[in-house]
Amino acid sequence: MPTKNISVAFVPAYLAVNTEQLIEMLGLNDGRPVAAAKKAVYRFAAQHDIHPLPGRVWPLRKIEQALAA
Repeated sequence: MPTKNISVAFVPAYLAVNTEQLIEMLGLNDGRPVAAAKKAVYRFAAQHDIHPLPGRVWPLRKIEQALAA
């Protein structure tokens, strides 16, 4: 049997971020309490209509689109 080549596409390192990573991305780790940072994350997500995925991770593509707007 001849061997076949399988093409492999590059997959990004991560497609979603957890709440702690999102807090860092939004710059909310500036000394405010963790509860206040999480509240700001949920307010940001509601404002941009971003819903968490199973496992309470946030879709990176939608976050990047919201930050670019």
